[in-house]
Amino acid sequence: MALQGRPLYKVLVGAVVLTALSVGLIAVWGVRSLRNEAASMAVKNAVQQLSGTVNVLVNVISEGGDQGQFSGLDAHDLQERVKAVMRDRPMIGSVLVSGDDGLELAVIRKGKKFAVGKPQSGSVVWNSPPEVKQPDLPTIDLTTLEGKLTKERHSLKPGEFSWTSAYRFHGHGESWMTISWLVGDGSRMLTFVLPVSAVVNQLSHADRGEIQELFVFWDSGKVMDIPRGQADEEYRDAVLPSELDDPVVAQATRMLVDDKSLRGETFSFPLDGEVWWAASRPLSAFGDTMYLGAAVAQSRVSTELTSDRFIYAFAVFIIVFGGAALYFLRRFRSRIEGAGLRRAYVSGSELRELIAEGESDRLEFKQTLRYNVKAGKNGREIELASIKTVTAFLNTNGGTLLIGVSDEGEILGLDDDKFENDDRALLHFTNLLGQHVGVKFQPFVNARAVVVDGKTVIRVNCVRADQPAFLINGQNEEFYVRSGPASRKLTVRQFYEYIRSSGKRTGGLS
Repeated sequence: MALQGRPLYKVLVGAVVLTALSVGLIAVWGVRSLRNEAASMAVKNAVQQLSGTVNVLVNVISEGGDQGQFSGLDAHDLQERVKAVMRDRPMIGSVLVSGDDGLELAVIRKGKKFAVGKPQSGSVVWNSPPEVKQPDLPTIDLTTLEGKLTKERHSLKPGEFSWTSAYRFHGHGESWMTISWLVGDGSRMLTFVLPVSAVVNQLSHADRGEIQELFVFWDSGKVMDIPRGQADEEYRDAVLPSELDDPVVAQATRMLVDDKSLRGETFSFPLDGEVWWAASRPLSAFGDTMYLGAAVAQSRVSTELTSDRFIYAFAVFIIVFGGAALYFLRRFRSRIEGAGLRRAYVSGSELRELIAEGESDRLEFKQTLRYNVKAGKNGREIELASIKTVTAFLNTNGGTLLIGVSDEGEILGLDDDKFENDDRALLHFTNLLGQHVGVKFQPFVNARAVVVDGKTVIRVNCVRADQPAFLINGQNEEFYVRSGPASRKLTVRQFYEYIRSSGKRTGGLS
């Protein structure tokens, strides 16, 4: 049978208390999670935005909008055009020009002079001015270089740029990077080789927001930190994490090198009593060898949902909400209890099980609603007997009245009352309740006609009312309570004691 009556009310009270405690506990852990999430999102968004700053720098350096200047040039004109570009952009260390047949041209800066290299017999042969010594020029494995260039050229589309770390590209080292893009009709690709310092300088002056640490690292295990607002530099060396002065960047880089699954993700680590959140994003499109990283202390990231003020306000809200919920539960106790009884005993099988329990302080049987079997006619005393039982239930702990059942539990139905139909019987009962108890008590009573074994029984569920209910019989007002399986009328003194001991009454069944 469904939960009802007092057990239902107790379950609801327990649920409110448990909910308030659970929500409070969840709030504590939730705010902690929100703080973690806020820090994680802050560092993740910062890396994404700053990588966008780098892309803008790449666009400026490469002058992607002026790609047509490299189309349709012969070898000599192409060489002079590349030198002109390098003179205008001092940060470019060398330029590679490649086509469908492989490397066409390589130009490298040596001071104010340029050396020009062309492919020959599996390597690059350099043609340099007298001031540039051959031992100072790099030895390039053409097979490896062209393999990288071909892969990059086939992966690019017009208008796209590719970053890659130079230390795996053609031996320049971690402190150098390359930028490649297609020019003209896409038959040629330009590759600029420039120091990472150009990116570092740009990022050092970018708006970091809440981010405290910024760095670039390579999968070789080396790192270059990016101080805030540093002076422009032409060149910086990448170093091992153990060589860094910044413990935060050193720790974040060690974790990224040791655990490759952290790359491209956000992660946290404790350091000197503070929780730090870090994130990284690959900058190199091919090989993912070069990453931009950022770190922020969790305590530096605050939102309206993670501030101490919010926590205190939420705690007050939980207390007020819990108190209000308990107040209204108390205020409408009987209404809630009645909600559990409204649909109780609506089938014949349920009613038979209830009848089998026998009369008690919560259950009473009446053979008829208005017909006096002994007198052989309808009688007011019979009607008042049912209403007396209802008032007793209203004044005590509620209960169920079954009309159409004998004292012995035999189901007789309402045939003797001779109502036109079940609705007329229910209407007559409702009128009796309003006339002899009061319309205001109807919310605490729920009556329903139930057919059992072909017989109609009126099932009346009652809950404790929020005020004393009197049986009005002419000029007399009588007060009844349940005492075991019977309804007992109280004297004035007993009524006074009852009111004093029962305290404030609350509830209702609507």
